[in-house]
Amino acid sequence: MEGRERDSAERELVGDILAARHDLIALAERHGMSVAELADWIGKTEHRRVIRGLCEIADAQAQVLLCRYRQMAVAQLAKLATQEGEAGVSAAALEVTRRACMDMLKIDLRRGDLPAGEGSGDAPDGASLRDMLYGRGAKPGGGEGGPA
Repeated sequence: MEGRERDSAERELVGDILAARHDLIALAERHGMSVAELADWIGKTEHRRVIRGLCEIADAQAQVLLCRYRQMAVAQLAKLATQEGEAGVSAAALEVTRRACMDMLKIDLRRGDLPAGEGSGDAPDGASLRDMLYGRGAKPGGGEGGPA
């Protein structure tokens, strides 16, 4: 496979991995691979670094969303504290909402630990992530081959 075709195929595979719409067998078949070939692909250091970097981005996004919902949970709890005894709101509904809000405040998202021997020294830099997602030579902000 030529360089550009391989880059495009790898970007498509990474995109499908991120979308998580396929099980491993379907993912491999979609990309003309056996499951063993898919395992070999992800076993390459370069590919694992990119996927790990994308997982770190996803973890950060989850943390941001959790922080936003925690703000809403605090506001809802404050609202509930002033609504107790108001007409039209059952005690059961208040309790379910209160518990849901408290659960949201208790959630502590943690990233999984990296396997032994895989420290931050081999984490991908921004250019590597950009190359894998948008192609080699992509520029931040929509340069050649990059996102618009």
